[in-house]
Amino acid sequence: MPREAKKQIQVTGDAPRPLDNACQELGGISKSHLYNLVNAGKLKLIRIGNRSFIPYPEIQRIQKDGI
Repeated sequence: MPREAKKQIQVTGDAPRPLDNACQELGGISKSHLYNLVNAGKLKLIRIGNRSFIPYPEIQRIQKDGI
């Protein structure tokens, strides 16, 4: 039975971004690279329940200043 593709959630405004959305907004980086940035302390990650998110101001900071 084929796996279903993950549904991309449309997020706007200053809402924290799910990891898939954050990866896309950061230029299409992989989740592995995203986790490496989090583990190196270069990107903040928040957890809500059992889900992980990247705060939107963090995404803006990376887009503006780079890593």
